[in-house]
Order: sequence, then structure tokens, then C-alpha cells
Amino acid sequence: MVNMVIIIKKNINKYLILLVAIMGMIPALVLAAPGIPHQFYGTVSYSNGSAVLSGTVKAKIDGVVVATGSITNGQYGYNPNLFFVTDPDGDRTGTTISFFVNDVETGTTAVFANGGYTNLNLSISGSSSTSGGSTSTSGEGGTTSSSAGGAGGAVTTTTTVTTTLSA
Repeated sequence: MVNMVIIIKKNINKYLILLVAIMGMIPALVLAAPGIPHQFYGTVSYSNGSAVLSGTVKAKIDGVVVATGSITNGQYGYNPNLFFVTDPDGDRTGTTISFFVNDVETGTTAVFANGGYTNLNLSISGSSSTSGGSTSTSGEGGTTSSSAGGAGGAVTTTTTVTTTLSA
């Protein structure tokens, strides 16, 4: 027992330094809390004004996808499909966010603000038209058309995608 007391007395400075170091880490953990996200919502349309009825909206910062949301009836970011760009490290304030609809760049950007709530309407090139139960959509990179109706409820879908690669 006497030997144990002598060992503790000799190493008390080491134990105190270790205790202070551990206590010093606690505030650092609290300060590393994530930032408040920025919420976006709005309409999604083609350049001719017709609504993009479904698909996805993506937000990118420096080319990295930071948020993905659904398009429903020409809108995104509305309840129950809220659209948040998060700030996991608390360092996104002032960064530029680029928006994409169905992987097509909209050319629309916004600046991230912690706690922001922004109505941001998005538009992509191309058009969509509906008549007699058929839908046709065209835009950069491809054409999609589908029709339904007639006896028996037949459904026909045609998709054409053109990709040009250059060296």
C-alpha cells in the first residue's frame, strides 16, 4: 500500500496533465456541431413554361451532390418532400450552390446561408407537351415519349439518348 502511494505521488503531474487534456477536448467537441441547413422550395419547369411533372432536383457545391429531392407535379421542396442543403461541418456559409433537374444543369445558383429559407424556381431547356393521353418530352441529351390508351390499355414507351464523347 505504501508503494502505491509513492507511485501516485511521483506521477501526480502526469495525471493532472492528462486530466487537463481530456477536459480541454470537451469544448472542442461542442464547437464542432453542424451548422443549420438551408431549405429550398419552388416550381420546376421547361423553358417553354410547362411543368416538369416528376423527377429529381440535385444541389451541388463544387461539383459534389449535397442534396437530392423529388419533383412532384412541377414542385420540389414542399411537404412531405422538403429539400435541405445541410452544413455538416459548419463551414458552408457563403458557398455557391448549383441546381440540376433530372441531371440537367439549370444555370440557377444560390448562396448558402445557415437557416436560410429560399423560394427558388428552376427551369431547364426543352419542352413537354400532352395531348390525347400521350406525353412527349425533349431536352438536351435525349427524347422520351410515351402513350397510353385505346382498347386494352396498351402502353408504349420510347427512349432515345444521344451522348457525344470527345477525346
